[in-house]
This record gives sequence, C-alpha cells and structure tokens, in this order.
Amino acid sequence: MIHFERLLSHCAERFGPRPAIVGKNRTTSYRELEEISLGGAVELRDRGVSPGQPVVLLAPNSISFLVGYFAIVMSGAVVAPLSPDATRAELQAMLQATAPVAAIVVKTHHGRDYQIELAAFLPEHVLWIKSVDRPEWAASDDRDAIVDRAPESPGLLAFTSGSTGRPKAARHRSDTLIRSAHSALECVLDGRPVVSATTFPLHNMGGINSALPVLLGGGQVVIMDGFDVPTLIDLIENYRVEFILAIPAMIELLFLKGDVHRHDLSALSRVLLSGAPVSNSLCQRIVNELGAQPYLAYGLTEVPGVWLMTTTETPVDEVGPFVGWPAAGFELLVIDDGGRRLAPDEIGEVCVRTDYRLLEYEGEPELTAATVDPDGWLHTGDLGSLRADGGLVIRGRKKDMYIRGGFNVYPGEVEETLVGHHQISQAAVHGVPDAVLGEKGFAWIVTEPGSDLAVKEIRDYATRLLSHFKIPDYVRIVDVLPLTPVGKIDKVALLTQAIREIGLASHPNHTDLSHRRR
Repeated sequence: MIHFERLLSHCAERFGPRPAIVGKNRTTSYRELEEISLGGAVELRDRGVSPGQPVVLLAPNSISFLVGYFAIVMSGAVVAPLSPDATRAELQAMLQATAPVAAIVVKTHHGRDYQIELAAFLPEHVLWIKSVDRPEWAASDDRDAIVDRAPESPGLLAFTSGSTGRPKAARHRSDTLIRSAHSALECVLDGRPVVSATTFPLHNMGGINSALPVLLGGGQVVIMDGFDVPTLIDLIENYRVEFILAIPAMIELLFLKGDVHRHDLSALSRVLLSGAPVSNSLCQRIVNELGAQPYLAYGLTEVPGVWLMTTTETPVDEVGPFVGWPAAGFELLVIDDGGRRLAPDEIGEVCVRTDYRLLEYEGEPELTAATVDPDGWLHTGDLGSLRADGGLVIRGRKKDMYIRGGFNVYPGEVEETLVGHHQISQAAVHGVPDAVLGEKGFAWIVTEPGSDLAVKEIRDYATRLLSHFKIPDYVRIVDVLPLTPVGKIDKVALLTQAIREIGLASHPNHTDLSHRRR
C-alpha cells in the first residue's frame, strides 16, 4: 500500500497532466498538485517544522485547502484541519488543544479576516493563503522534502463537530486515511477514475475521505464551497459528476427543491450515504428517480473512512437502515448498558475493535479511557443491532434514545417508519421532558411538495405501524429542518424550539401541538 505522504508523487507519475481538481477559477493537474504541495512542504521545513509536530490548516473547500493538506502530510507533520465556519471562541479552543508549531490559514473568507480575528492565538509561523485557487508559495519538484514515516505513527488530528459539546481532537495514525482511500476506490468506484464533487467540508473526515479515493484512482474532484442544491445540479449537468458522498438530508433536499426530472442528472451513478441513519425509502428513490446506485457506509471521527458498507450486490430492498458488513481488520460488537454481548437483532450500543481507531483524544486521557475499554473496544455511542450474517443495522445515537413511561424509544426507528409514508420526505424525532411520563416524543415532519397531509393522518399512519409508546405525542409539520454546518439535522436546535413550543401548553388558548398544522 502506498504511504500517505507519497500519494501525490504516485499519482503525478501515473496521471501527470490529467486534471485533478477543478477550483473556483482554475483547474490543477496531478503534476501541478504535487509540485505546489511539495513547495508548501519545503516552506514548512524551512520554517523549522519537524516531523511529528502539529500544523493546523484553516481554509474553505478549495484547491488551496488540498494543497495545504498534502504539504503538511509531505512534511512529516501532523495535520490538524479546522473549520472556517467555526466561531472565534471555537477556533481559539481548537488552537489551544492543538498547540501547533505552524499554521496554513486563509487570510479572508466570507467576510471574515482571520489574520485579525486570530492574531492572538496563531503560532509564530503562518503561511497565509490569499487565493483559494493557488497558495502564494513557490512550487517545487524536490521529492527529498517528503518525510517518510512509520504507518502507525501519528499523522492526523481530527476534531469532532462539537455539536454535542466542546470540540475534541482525535489523534490518528498516518495510514488510516490512505487505507480507507484504497477500500473506497475498489468497493465504490470499481478501481476506475470518476468525477466527484465536494459536497462535504474537506476539513471534515467525510470530506477528505471522499476526495482521496477519487485522486488515488486518477479521477477529478470538482470543488463545492458549501452544499446547496442548485450548485450540485449544475455540477452534475456541466461536469458530468458521477459520484458524491452525501448525508441523507442532502439527498432529501435534492428531491425536495431540485425538480430533478427537469435536469439531466444521468451522469450521477454512485451515491455514498453516511453521517446519519438512512431510510430504505430514500435509497429506493435514489434508484428510481436518479438511476444511481446507493451505497451506505458507517464511520465516525474516531474510526473514520470506508470500513463498513454495503456493496454493489446488496439488494436495494435491504439498504437502509442496514449499513453493511465490516472490512477485514474490523470487529463489531453490540452490547447492553451492562456490557453484555447481545444476540442478533437485539438493539444496543455498537462497539468496534481495530488498529485504525483513534490513538487517543489529544490531551484527554480520561476521555480516551472512557471511550476505548481495556480490551480495545471503542464504544461508539451509536445504537444498532447485528444481523445473523454479521451485518449492522443502525438505529440512531444512544444519547438520542428517550424513555417514555418506562419504555425505550429509538428515534431512528420512528423516523424510518414515518418517512415510509409516500407524502413525507423528512422526519426528525426526539424526546422532550414530561412531568408524568418522564419524556414524550416530538416529531418534526417535512412533506413532499404539494402535499396536504394533515397531522391526524400522520398519527393514524404511525398508529398502524408502531407500538403505542413509540407514536410521537407531538407532531409539527414544517417547511425545512435546520442543519448543522456539515449537513446533519440539528436536533439541538429542534429540541430548543420544541421546548419553546411546549412552554405554551399552560396558556388557556393553547392548542395541543399534536393537532396543529402549518
């Protein structure tokens, strides 16, 4: 297997002048990509950066982001990508946790001046990026600047999104991402060059994991700086994009707002879904309305990449919330709250054991010990069940489970049922406090365009398919669901809104939300 730091040299030798990345205003070939990245590695070396030291990267999706990423990897440093959408306070916390010796930072983006905003927190050595299409440093063909390292040595610090608390940095071995790239290239892309679009932020594990297999296979990465439906449709039509990685909400929005039947989306042949529970009905729509093959992959910041997924041979009737089988070198276990191994089809916490999990949470040994047990099992916090054939079905997050009147309710199961209704495109379910039952269920529904579906019809539908304690007590029909910066449904925002809505219950003129329509 190619070492990560040698990936671009390998690609430059094989694909040379072939277009590698389509940026905002220019296209970069594989040869140019290697030479500009080598120039960045030389700059870092000349500023005293030593192998194994952390270097942060702060830039939007762009040619400059990928060049900066590879420059840090080639230099032997530990790359620590940060989100340009993070607040000043969040960036300060991430910089303090990382303690970088150097940084590669975009000077301005979307009205923010990071040179001013982060002046007090950045290290002494900063390579400023003024153009998202080409960093200012000189290119180089000096491959002696590449620092080779042991595959198991640290190579990456990946921050969690921070949507459930303060950001945490997961330290990973240097070969984790390249192993995943090889797996995705063979299992999803059939080992051939394809055109893809960066629907995910590249600083996110999903984003970089979707770009690397495309580059490894000699394909073309078309840059999207943030997901939106019109841009995605434009790229599929004009660049003949064949492959995308998407969170389910992105595809739901494509169907909801994209008017897909009026556009030529025939180039899109592969959709890899990850990042949130996926319904089978969504997978069926991908096949029937886009003519594409849906793949499901399961991963997390602590165990990133393509290591558990469905295959081309998986019948579409089985895809979602079934997410596939683990690759060689990965073991799965589902346990109850007492640590007892559960039988097939029993729901519990998903655990994984592999050499490719995080090495540690940076500077947080107690959190690391709480996440990885003495036997090497990483506790994911996700709920799921194993099938008899060893495949995994995902049911949602353990923290999302709520207890209604003594009964456990798994939102993923309820959401999967609700979106099975032909007039419902999206559903988000969570618990809310209740003085009598402890918690009640609250469902947010987005219906298909033109639908006149009423709340009573939704409740009647749920009553036919779910046990009584799983039926949402409150149902709210809305136009859109709020999303986090990486495209996941923002349940924190929904819970806040739900509590505000329920707070009206004591008012004498209040109408029960379960009987309200928009």
